Amino acid sequence: MKKLCILLAFFTFNAKAFIINGVPTKEYKAIVELRTVDFDSTHCTASMIKKGYFLTAAHCLLGRYDQTIIRDSIKINGIEFTDIKAVYNPLFYDAFWARDHRFDIAIIKVDPKIYREELQSFETLILAQRAPSTGDRVTMVGFGGNVCPVGGWATGLGTKRVGRNTIHRIDRGMCVTKGLTVPIQSADGSASIACIGDSGGPLLSSEGEILGVTSTGGYEVINGTLDNSLTYFANVMSPGNAVFISKMLEDQ
Repeated sequence: MKKLCILLAFFTFNAKAFIINGVPTKEYKAIVELRTVDFDSTHCTASMIKKGYFLTAAHCLLGRYDQTIIRDSIKINGIEFTDIKAVYNPLFYDAFWARDHRFDIAIIKVDPKIYREELQSFETLILAQRAPSTGDRVTMVGFGGNVCPVGGWATGLGTKRVGRNTIHRIDRGMCVTKGLTVPIQSADGSASIACIGDSGGPLLSSEGEILGVTSTGGYEVINGTLDNSLTYFANVMSPGNAVFISKMLEDQ
């Protein structure tokens, strides 16, 4: 039986997402689980794109942190990091409350000198150098479960999962995928959807480069039929996001 799962990230400070039709994986060592110390369960997913620099979704930081700096601690793959710096795209906040997820991008910076040993186990991913297109084969990776809860709150299972799909369309610069909300792996791995636990996780190109960041789920009505199996990704190549990321990576 198919389970309906409409993700309304704009209704909560801690909107999340996780992969349905995905399977567990031990690969992708650059992709990590984020947990806040005061909320010790799966919170979000992130990718290390430079030693000590983790790319995630801006909405993962809402409700707890200042717009420019976190003077707090966070757990990355179970390791607690303190005195970290987190910045989200300054274009994000106003757009988010207008239900616009185009700029749902943030960088968490961990001092590589202080945490040199802890960071050795993490690899890095490359940001895509080409714009995504409709029909592109893509891969989603995140730390959610494989069942979308209905009528309740869940935080994911803390297991890294991978799912595959194609880009359904480009919507205002965002990448949109479309998948089936059933907790099984499709034969060709082509029908995955994100739900609770995977926000901030990467949308990878066929070359393994980051095209986008998992932001929220959504729906559309076609010929009177509701389809709520959409997932939206903030595009790292869009001008507003690319400039922000580049500036953050240059900040030593």
